[in-house]
Amino acid sequence: MPRFSRPQNTWQLVVLVIAVVATLVARFNRQAPSDNRPARDQRPPASDSRRSSSTWEVLQNCALAEDRTNDGDSFALRCGGKTHTFRLYFADCPEKYRHQYNGERLADQGAYFGGLNEEQTIAIGVQAKDFALDLLAKGPVTVETRWEEVYDSGRVYAFVRVGNQDLAEALISRGLARIHTKGVTRMDGTPERTQKDRLYQLEREAKAQKRGAWAAGRGKSPGKGR
Repeated sequence: MPRFSRPQNTWQLVVLVIAVVATLVARFNRQAPSDNRPARDQRPPASDSRRSSSTWEVLQNCALAEDRTNDGDSFALRCGGKTHTFRLYFADCPEKYRHQYNGERLADQGAYFGGLNEEQTIAIGVQAKDFALDLLAKGPVTVETRWEEVYDSGRVYAFVRVGNQDLAEALISRGLARIHTKGVTRMDGTPERTQKDRLYQLEREAKAQKRGAWAAGRGKSPGKGR
């Protein structure tokens, strides 16, 4: 019997130590504060929610600001001593040049206008940029915005007028932009659907007159209601 008492006591000691350790771990887990937040690199990018609002703001007497990223539907304007980069609601102009990330977008834009190749699509993007920037430089420019950010790009959506001319409508009526990207009910209460119907009418007229991109394309776009 003495021969077996020591191993039995050792086994009991091991079991006891395991039990004590398990108890301490369980107690620590209960006391530790929980943190269900994702790791820093897994969290979605923070947007500037301080600027986003459901209330419209009108900025008057804005002026075109020099910026290498300016193009037909996105540009920097100086308003009240501050410079902001605005992105038009409803209108999307073709890309003004090709880079390694926008090949698929260029293909989509070319297809919209009835099958433009990449070179033709870029040419329309350059025309759209020149038209928009020339018009904006003439002024006066009025901006209606809710400071709704375009993803985390630093740009915000807006309606932009030069005199009494809506820039998105002007681009679409000249065949220099497609009806594509975010829309919204205007500050005067005009519904999004009503605005799109007007843009589709302008687009049909541009097709019939073979303006801009419609002169080179086959005159058919893939969307409905065209």
